[in-house]
Amino acid sequence: NSITINGVNAVAVAPSTSGNVLTSTGSAWASAAAAGGGKCLAVVSTPLNSTPSTTSSSFVDTTGFAVTTGTLSTSSKLLIWGHAMTGTTTSYSGQMRMKITPSGGSAEYPYIGSGGTGVNERQNITIMAGYGHSHTSEIAGGESFVYLYTPSSTVAHTVQMEWRLEAGGTMYLNRDVADNYGRGTSSITVMEIGA
Repeated sequence: NSITINGVNAVAVAPSTSGNVLTSTGSAWASAAAAGGGKCLAVVSTPLNSTPSTTSSSFVDTTGFAVTTGTLSTSSKLLIWGHAMTGTTTSYSGQMRMKITPSGGSAEYPYIGSGGTGVNERQNITIMAGYGHSHTSEIAGGESFVYLYTPSSTVAHTVQMEWRLEAGGTMYLNRDVADNYGRGTSSITVMEIGA
């Protein structure tokens, strides 16, 4: 069967034939540009199964819980996936937030909105870690997040998780406080998506 697409003659195999292929009998298709958008240009990931802890009531970096991209292509976006398994001391609330720092630039906090930004505020966090799972201090829980970030430059970017909890408590990564019911793995994966 012969058809014409955008002025170019083409030949298709018979309908209902498995593996039908549309081929060009002209020269125009050979110079056609490939479709663009949505290409995965790079992936970096950091699985973390160590068990750091914190007693800080102010946000501090979570030890080892970070990943750094390479130099980005123009107009790329970063698709960020994260998962954290945490446990906190009974009745203490823990929070984690994502910090993105371009090489040579200032840190950005994509999840910060219109709420308060003080260290004792529970607004503007990426995940509420631990509290809902840890009322007996023997249960850890996992929470995940995904975020599409638009960089303002093509330099390498570091995605770092920070954490804090209410004064007087202890917060662990990848285990419950009593360390009785197994351990887990937390991770950050960053995909560079081309325009």
